[in-house]
Amino acid sequence: MKPSEYQAVRNLRRAVGWSVVLVVIFALGFSWSSWQRERARQSAFMLSLLELGERSLSAYFVSLERALSMLSEDLLDKNDGVDVERADRLLKRFKRNYPDLRIVIVAAVDGQVLATTETTPRSALPSLAAEPSFTLGRDELLAGQTLSIGRPFLGPVSKEWIIPVRYGLRDRDGRLRFLIGAGLPLSNAQSFWKDAPIPSGAALGLIRDDGFLVSRYPLPDRADLQEVYGQPRSGPLGSLLRRNGAVREGTAEGVSSVSLANTRFVFRRLSNYRVVFYVSNPTSNL
Repeated sequence: MKPSEYQAVRNLRRAVGWSVVLVVIFALGFSWSSWQRERARQSAFMLSLLELGERSLSAYFVSLERALSMLSEDLLDKNDGVDVERADRLLKRFKRNYPDLRIVIVAAVDGQVLATTETTPRSALPSLAAEPSFTLGRDELLAGQTLSIGRPFLGPVSKEWIIPVRYGLRDRDGRLRFLIGAGLPLSNAQSFWKDAPIPSGAALGLIRDDGFLVSRYPLPDRADLQEVYGQPRSGPLGSLLRRNGAVREGTAEGVSSVSLANTRFVFRRLSNYRVVFYVSNPTSNL
């Protein structure tokens, strides 16, 4: 082969090599641009869900607090006491007006249940004194909160997993005398979000400042409710809230302690309540 032919072959190989390099560079640039666009789209979608969910939940709890406040005015007599038989009638009427509630109770500050929608006035009723969720809610009300959204627990009366919402009955001097407890079925809370258009692996949830989940949808298959709700979450969002319970909104990323996948969280605190609504999405979706 003549030198000129060798040179032509070398030039051809060089041209092909540069063409391959340019194609790879173009592909990488296109992939990076596509990834950025998809990430931006997913992030915008998560923020839209976050805003809608936070507003809806805030409105729901404000409405429930207002209703419990009116109930408390009817329950307390002129001596700042509670008549058990009258309380029984008022609670049952209240539950008929709010059928999404599983159970409504009145309890003394020491935890003794005085009246409930589940029993007759003369039935023997349990004490909640040893129930951590009750004592925590009572302490939050004693500290000045008007409504405590507590840790889910297996109700001793209803025998179902419920989200306890507690409102304080106070005397004329503002001292806590009794507690109204309204139990939201855990399954009902999750059903609020069942029609949300979330991608595979994503989730919506409500979490307390102490890192305990209030509700999450969906839960992994065969999830142990005691494990999910009975201890503070050790993932990025739960850890952040335990370090800084005053944070209003933001993002967190890391391995979810529920799904065990690397996950991005966007979150926003509900107005007036010490709980945070979040939307989570596996980073693999991004």
